[in-house]
Amino acid sequence: MKLKITIALSLLFHLNSKAQDPRITQYESIPLLISPANTGNFEGDLRATSSFSRLSANNLHNYFTNIGLEYKIGDSKSTAIGISYSRSGSNEFSMSGDYFGLSASTFFHLDENKKSMLRLGIQASYISGSYQVSKDKYNNWLDVNSFIYTNNTNPTQDILKNNYLNFALGFGYKYENDNIRFESNLGAYNVLNPKYDINKENETKLRIRYSFSNSFRYAFNQLNAIKFSQTSWQEGLYLNQSPNPTNLPLDSLRISESIFGLNWERSGKTPYSLGVYSRSFKSASLIAGVSFSKNLTARISYELPLNEKYYNVSQFGISLIAIK
Repeated sequence: MKLKITIALSLLFHLNSKAQDPRITQYESIPLLISPANTGNFEGDLRATSSFSRLSANNLHNYFTNIGLEYKIGDSKSTAIGISYSRSGSNEFSMSGDYFGLSASTFFHLDENKKSMLRLGIQASYISGSYQVSKDKYNNWLDVNSFIYTNNTNPTQDILKNNYLNFALGFGYKYENDNIRFESNLGAYNVLNPKYDINKENETKLRIRYSFSNSFRYAFNQLNAIKFSQTSWQEGLYLNQSPNPTNLPLDSLRISESIFGLNWERSGKTPYSLGVYSRSFKSASLIAGVSFSKNLTARISYELPLNEKYYNVSQFGISLIAIK
């Protein structure tokens, strides 16, 4: 019965996948940006994460870096707090930003055998950004889209700046039994619809955005396991969408996509993993990871477009995760 419920939840989340957009290949290395419920979702007392991504298209580059720290508190370790900092931008890119986040979560078991777990999380963040008009080099596919620049006619300033407070909610479910583990996470961001136009004079507001991620892991034996994963997002959520694209609100860039992955994990003296991923069948990625010790894992990734006529973004990424 529980397995049927798990499968049903997976299908439900997949069919309704719409989400937030940190557009990096190694999305598992930024757990606090996928869902606040991921805070403390690891085996141990403390987790530190760091990642770097270089996105390129049409000889234009942008960089995204993130660091995070989570710590479990209390005797039962059921509550956790986390902090994160992200930075996007490059010398040649018009838009740049800094993102500070503080999150907290708690969990409780749904059965006596402690095989099913429900997690709830909340996050508050302070986001600041700037746009340099004179650079005139911008590509929304390379940006995290925390701000939008709409007034591009006769600007009175070369550098525009803005900031806002943001809030997010998270929900997570995990079922684990013997050699099977299933996880599902939902993150709801921009719940108070902050104004996010880089030009403070404009009133453009962010809509609520959702991120869904799911994973299913099956261990064949003590050494080998395979993991299927998926995460999805959409830039803006439309309940009553106009058929005329010119009438769409400015708070969405109409970016909607999913990343599907298949990962093989090998345990042993030096554990390692190898995975292949696809971004809405527009690109293909290869991710390789190795654990130098029981608590330290490094990953490297590279993403290439499958048809540059429709999607021409390539990406290189590295990440490091340490758990105590």
